[in-house]
Amino acid sequence: MSTQIQWLAPSPLWSPLTSGSDKTAFRSPSLLRFSSDTFMTDLQTLLAQTPAGLANLVAQPETWRSPAVGLATTTSASTSSAASNADQTPTTLKLFQPVHARFYLVAASLVCRLPGLPDHTVKANQGEKTNFVLRRVQPISTTVNPAVTPFNEQTYSEFAWIPGTTPPGWVLTSGNSIAPGEDKLPLFATTFGSNGTRRRMLAGLIPTGRKQTYVSGVALAQTAGQVAPPTADDPRAIDFQRQVLDPWADLVGWATNLTDVNPGQGSPPSADVIAAAQGSAFILIDFANYLSSNLPVVWTAVQNASGSTLSGAQAALYNAMSATMGDAMDANTYTLAQAIALAKNFDSVFEGEVLPLPTAPPQPLPPSYPGPLLTDLSDPQFANLIGRASDQDPLSQRLILTLVQAALNQVGPAPLSAVPAPTNNPQNPQGDDWYIVRCVYDRPQCAVLSLPAVPIMSPASQVFQLASYFDPDAPARRIQVALPIDTTAATLRKYDKGVAFMISDQLNRQMQRATGLQALINGQVGSPGGFSLGMVCSFSIPIITICAMIVLFIFVILLNIVFFWLPFLKICFPLPSLSAKGGD
Repeated sequence: MSTQIQWLAPSPLWSPLTSGSDKTAFRSPSLLRFSSDTFMTDLQTLLAQTPAGLANLVAQPETWRSPAVGLATTTSASTSSAASNADQTPTTLKLFQPVHARFYLVAASLVCRLPGLPDHTVKANQGEKTNFVLRRVQPISTTVNPAVTPFNEQTYSEFAWIPGTTPPGWVLTSGNSIAPGEDKLPLFATTFGSNGTRRRMLAGLIPTGRKQTYVSGVALAQTAGQVAPPTADDPRAIDFQRQVLDPWADLVGWATNLTDVNPGQGSPPSADVIAAAQGSAFILIDFANYLSSNLPVVWTAVQNASGSTLSGAQAALYNAMSATMGDAMDANTYTLAQAIALAKNFDSVFEGEVLPLPTAPPQPLPPSYPGPLLTDLSDPQFANLIGRASDQDPLSQRLILTLVQAALNQVGPAPLSAVPAPTNNPQNPQGDDWYIVRCVYDRPQCAVLSLPAVPIMSPASQVFQLASYFDPDAPARRIQVALPIDTTAATLRKYDKGVAFMISDQLNRQMQRATGLQALINGQVGSPGGFSLGMVCSFSIPIITICAMIVLFIFVILLNIVFFWLPFLKICFPLPSLSAKGGD
């Protein structure tokens, strides 16, 4: 009869974990918490000297106000600290990120079910491996509180992380099998002990820094043993939104707050009208390029100014493009289709645009380009294209996007796109998911006939959450930045200039237009004077650092009216011995 193999907690923890009546923690992997970047060295030193001290590293619910670690839970010091801050003792086990100076290992022993529970030998030459998997769990009942409810398959649903799909996500699975394509994380072995009692512990680093990756995962389905991603959004519609629709809506929003962006002002138009015309031109050019690539029949109709060959949704899109807008230079109006074709004819002119030389006259728009304005919503039909439903629901879809999507559906299914889609509709934006860890022992040589070998899965670890980067309970990593001590001109002039910036001739002329802070506040810029040359400029790092600190405080003070955060920004202590000139 073959020897049974099982996963247990690390052997140094067996004594404290079997002292009570509940043996759940003894039969499960343990989570170890470290607070130093040298945690691997610390672990090896501990196992070499006092393996029983591993009990002092078992992760416990904690906050930065009430730190706790080890099987002997909250110390009197942390208890008094929590009480003094009127904080409740934490009950949720959160795993913080490395940026918080916290590192977590899952640790376990793979043993044979024999007297003495000897370590089982993993035969790497036969393809055997040990790994662990991180799984998301959801309480089946809304009355279950994961912070105080141990894991069992009758209480929780279990989901496996599948990184190889596009997009990656979670698939429902069971606790005694590996899902197809599931992410397996490595375990490493470390031995300890002496005098013939050497034991082996398997451990792996829990990737707490991947919290946002896990949160953004989508729900996956499993069909016929294969994981299939959900039906993705049409990448063509997404491209339309980010190339045309969103820039168009932002341009309209900007112009709505101004009083002088009106069509037909004559020559010369205001600077805001010129800016609106230039922005409109680039959006119209992108609209033309989009039609050419994704709706070529509609693009041909736009070029020929005739939709007689169109039908269905493509005809509806072309007919909607008969809405009109004014222009920047005169009182003429153009349909959206005419404006698209017109802007496309000036594509190369706009792409080759450069700032005028100091001695050249201003040239706001290309000659003979009238400047159709996408910001002119005087035509109700045109305003309806870019507007939302009458109730202004921010979740309602704009009419132009609905028309484009219908036309795309008429063309046919979308081709595969190599461009990743923007993050859209994560399952749980709040990010308060719960997780467990299971250790896995793969034995490919133990397959029977056509049946694959079943991996040996450990019971679930303690249920935990992954803390976000800005979790208010997270400890703050101690970082000290030393600003220049002597900031007099006599000392600042001695610093070397070690940061070089490459500045093109065009950027140089743009920078020279910023003639003063008050002028910028008033919306006034100077002419691009000076030399039309590219430059390489080297700057002093200490002066840049001081400037960055001052600018930071300027914006902190300005935005305090919104956030009221000044009382919580800093804590300062005097340093009487820190003198710029070393005097008394």
